[in-house]
Amino acid sequence: MKIIYSANTSWSLSNNRRAQIQSTLKQNWQVGCVCSKGPFIELIKKLGVDRIFLLRNYKKNVDLTSDMSLIFEFYRIYRQWKPEIVHQFSIKPVIYGTIAARLARIPIIINTVPGLGYIFIGKEKRRKILRFFVSLLYKIAGKFCAFMFFQNEDDKKIFINHKFVSEEKTSIVPGSGVDTQYYSQDKINEKIIDQTKKDIKYKQNQIIILMASRVLYDKGIAEFVECSERIKRIKPNVRFLLAGPLDHGNPAHIPSEVIKKWQKENKIEYLGRRSDMRELIGLSDIVVFPSYREGKPKFLLEAASMGKPIITTDVPGCRDVVENEKNGILVPIKDIESLFNAVIKLINNPELRRKMGEKSRKKAKKEFDEKILIEQTLKAYKQLIQQKL
Repeated sequence: MKIIYSANTSWSLSNNRRAQIQSTLKQNWQVGCVCSKGPFIELIKKLGVDRIFLLRNYKKNVDLTSDMSLIFEFYRIYRQWKPEIVHQFSIKPVIYGTIAARLARIPIIINTVPGLGYIFIGKEKRRKILRFFVSLLYKIAGKFCAFMFFQNEDDKKIFINHKFVSEEKTSIVPGSGVDTQYYSQDKINEKIIDQTKKDIKYKQNQIIILMASRVLYDKGIAEFVECSERIKRIKPNVRFLLAGPLDHGNPAHIPSEVIKKWQKENKIEYLGRRSDMRELIGLSDIVVFPSYREGKPKFLLEAASMGKPIITTDVPGCRDVVENEKNGILVPIKDIESLFNAVIKLINNPELRRKMGEKSRKKAKKEFDEKILIEQTLKAYKQLIQQKL
């Protein structure tokens, strides 16, 4: 049996789909991966996959010429390797990969919609136009695929209500899942955490508030920075750390000059992309993520698994991870006052942070463990194989 996993970046496959790839390899299937060129290709190779195919014309932004050429790239790859199953993640592989897989006569096409992203947020004219065309393309993808996974109920309802896909072809999965054994406070690597402490100049008496995401306005980073500015006026020992890569190809990206300005003004400490997220979360007292919309954010799953209290927005994806006033606090989108009050509340109440953290850990083990994701996807594969092959 041959299966191809297609995603936009090597990071996405390496970080978010590793467990799925490994579980499929254990079935003694041949596994191929499709993604754009990137620094995580070697990590994918180390998983033991049989083939890696690189997309030569992939661009993050909307470019009709390169986007149309992606169809031919996917078609060439699928026709060359002839898998029985293709499983595709993120908007461009889901849309263009599905069209290509249909043309290549791949028997089973499966899509995972990790979130509706930039195009489905906001009311600007450009986004509305893009939303119209992307909706048409999603309808094509929904018609041609055998099954479609969603990471939250809100996104699933949108697709069903707009007739992008029929309900019997859908299911909800716990995001990309989280390895709750690895992301555990008692499994922190002492050597790594010592280095992390040096990197961030860690001091025992400081409160550390952490946010991790791509550096985009749509992730609520400007609100995070404004909240930091207000809190530092009254509690100068509180530190606001931001970890994650710059994403200049995204229309919502925050220029590096703006990040440097915020750092110079001592509003945040920008750490860039990190390979020590477990240890960094472990050193944090509070996790904050004021995003405008998500699928089911990996960072929050990791933070919950690490037993941290979480402050996030009451939007699709984020509210699936947090039960308000139980394992964290939900705040309205773009509401600085509510965000400020929630952060102050947890800063001033260590016992509440401890209780919320305990509930986060229990919730992660029960609902978000990657074993649940693996079981669901393998079950879907086997059912579709019986129906189609």
